[in-house]
Amino acid sequence: MSVINKNKNVGFSKINYERVKQYKIKEGQSCRSNFMTILLGFALIVALGFPNLRVITILIFLISLVGFHIFTSKAKKEKKFWDGIVINKKIETKIIYKQKGYEERKIYLIEVKKDNGKVITFKFNEREDIYNYYKTGDIIRHHKGFDLFERYNKNNSNYILCLACLKMNSKNREHCTQCNCKLFK
Repeated sequence: MSVINKNKNVGFSKINYERVKQYKIKEGQSCRSNFMTILLGFALIVALGFPNLRVITILIFLISLVGFHIFTSKAKKEKKFWDGIVINKKIETKIIYKQKGYEERKIYLIEVKKDNGKVITFKFNEREDIYNYYKTGDIIRHHKGFDLFERYNKNNSNYILCLACLKMNSKNREHCTQCNCKLFK
């Protein structure tokens, strides 16, 4: 989906992932390595504290070491981004019971077809601004570590969405007014 255009508001940004990742890291990405580190530590403590369990502990340690290597090498092989297209947008209504009675809430859904053909649905509670920011047919790029995606054509809006904190920013800004992350433009 690479299209060359001289217009500054069209095209995907050239992102330095090392500088941007400090602003937003999905919680699940570090869980795998944390689990393996705990397992390695447990095996080491048992090996030092219980001499009669050393064979079992060494086995646990080796399995943990292999698992840690597999998980960390898998994370390094993941692509830094994927491209796609917004194929559908929907609004659902959810009724929630509160102390004062029932309350109606809107849930905004955006369906995206990835470049590999897989369709993913993104849901937003009470964020009509994000829902309206993306249009059906928009070409998008999802950057690893962020919840949402960058639009290819940013001409149709006076705002740019900060992918780190989801704040709408004026199109002429370089950094987000809320979190100071560099905007994807």
